[in-house]
Amino acid sequence: MRCKRAALLLLWGLAGCTTKPEAGPVNPRLALQRFDNQGVETDGWVGAALGLVMGAQLREDQPLAAKLVEDQQGVRMLGAGRTLTGDYRRKGDGFELRAYLIDTQSTKVLAEGVYRMSEGDLVEKTAVVLRELLGAKPVEIEANSRDWVELGKAWSAGSAEALERFVVAHPGLGAAYPLLVRQWLAAGRRAEAQAVAARLPGTIDALSRADVAVLTAADGPGRLAALRQMNGLRPADPQLAGELAQMAESLKEWAVAAESLGRLTRLDAGNVDWWNRLGYAEAHQGKRKEAVAAIEQYRKLAPGDANALDSLGEVNYMNRNFAEAARLFDEQVARFPAFQNLAGMRKAAFAYANAGNRKQADTRFGDWMGRVLAGAPPSAAAWSRALWLARTGRDEEALRLLAKEREGSVGDRRALAMLHEAALRFGLRGERPGVEDWKRWEKELSQGPGRNEFVIFALLAQEQPLERKRQQILNATALPQLAELRRQLLEALEALEGPPADLKRGVFPLPSAEDGILEALLFRKRPLVIR
Repeated sequence: MRCKRAALLLLWGLAGCTTKPEAGPVNPRLALQRFDNQGVETDGWVGAALGLVMGAQLREDQPLAAKLVEDQQGVRMLGAGRTLTGDYRRKGDGFELRAYLIDTQSTKVLAEGVYRMSEGDLVEKTAVVLRELLGAKPVEIEANSRDWVELGKAWSAGSAEALERFVVAHPGLGAAYPLLVRQWLAAGRRAEAQAVAARLPGTIDALSRADVAVLTAADGPGRLAALRQMNGLRPADPQLAGELAQMAESLKEWAVAAESLGRLTRLDAGNVDWWNRLGYAEAHQGKRKEAVAAIEQYRKLAPGDANALDSLGEVNYMNRNFAEAARLFDEQVARFPAFQNLAGMRKAAFAYANAGNRKQADTRFGDWMGRVLAGAPPSAAAWSRALWLARTGRDEEALRLLAKEREGSVGDRRALAMLHEAALRFGLRGERPGVEDWKRWEKELSQGPGRNEFVIFALLAQEQPLERKRQQILNATALPQLAELRRQLLEALEALEGPPADLKRGVFPLPSAEDGILEALLFRKRPLVIR
């Protein structure tokens, strides 16, 4: 075969020339990057067809995890060790194809070749490319070259309608259905995408079927189930495993998350994020030994990372090893005092309190207040101190502190102190403010931070039917930027309506990151310190 270099390869910074496969990298995963059209614009479909056919021919090679990507970002997201790419131009009644297998880390050409092909032998010639450049064993795929040519043309047209016409004419070609569903979804037409999923032929391949199921899943659990099925078909695809892990984490399906993250640590052992998240997934299942082992691997990979120590403290705290958690948080603060605005000092206070060392806990919390809240308004300092006292079993002392703040203040500060005192009484005892109190706060806390606290208190604590409260929360947080607050409020409402947390068993909750009114309202249901 002749050695040639296309302009495309200048982007890779390549030098030298090879004609046969060299020893591949440790990471065998393959990105199929669309071949570049060096000819007339109307031949753009060829690159699409080549990628689709190669992906179909390699779909059963699980370690290869071959996937069609659009650009270098796609290569990185796949975590591919190699990229198969190239260019083509029209030559007589067919095309001349130049293909290159490239090591993504070194950008070295591992193998290359020049091939002649026509529309009639597209499938046959792509199989030759894969055998010669990859040493792969392409599987026999559905349909003939003409069908794949037509699919490439329909996909290149960039419209769902073109793909819809194709699947009507060629109902047995599985690769077309995920493409069509993506087009409908991109156009905002979910009903049409769901209709495609509902009429899938029973003969299409399992991977295409699973891909459609992921795309059209109606809810989180449905998407999780579809992702698990697809991961079983592509176990070496880190991008897919990452999607599964993220979905499982969001649904608190910790065993599924741990399984997927464990696979990711094997596929990409140097990525500290996988080890960190694996540690938390194990900790959420009460598996302290496994959680600590994962975070220790994180710390080994990144010994200078403050977050590794913080995570190690947190997974110990979650699994009730409070003394060790306190020690680790102290170490983190000593070694990395600028990390997260001394959050570790505050966590250490909670850990010491739960370990039964109230004196040390009070010292740590006092140090945190002195350094972090030194410039805060007196009302904020009083509120933070009162919440700490209440969390550590000193309810009456906490209420006396807020009463003193109320009696010694005027105007907005007094109204805010009254609100805080009422919120703490509700959180500790379930006492609800009277009608006149709500009216006063509505008038006096019309703006500023106190307004937000009043609204949250009113949404959760007023005497109203549960469904009405839920609807009020949805109405008050309808803006997209309030999505996280909406989630927190709905979760708090559910907790207030349910039984208190059972602190005798299960994973122990981490301390909240800040002192807010939500924490006060949930004292009876979610204590952060064992009394």
